[in-house]
Amino acid sequence: YKKSYVDRYIETVLKPLKSLFPQLTSDIKDDEILHICAKLDSNAFRQCESCRVMFSVASMLNHSCIPNARVVFGEQGNVKVLSKSNIEIGEEITITYCSQLLGTWVRY
Repeated sequence: YKKSYVDRYIETVLKPLKSLFPQLTSDIKDDEILHICAKLDSNAFRQCESCRVMFSVASMLNHSCIPNARVVFGEQGNVKVLSKSNIEIGEEITITYCSQLLGTWVRY
């Protein structure tokens, strides 16, 4: 039996969270915790292997396989969005959601 993505998420995220923070998670339903974690997965930026950060404005940027901007992290933990090309007035600012150096199989 091959575990589904949700099954793996329950094993690797939900159970450890409930174990580490029983007083915080006891009044929250499992599906609510999973919903919050899914939002983090979808909108957070990885600053290093074990650190993810939410930036309210930068997290609203859309993805493009040929982005016109990139996200850069400062030493203070702040984020900058820098253009990679000329961006016309009214043109959508886009970034890539994953490293373009990763192979296709890693991005799925």
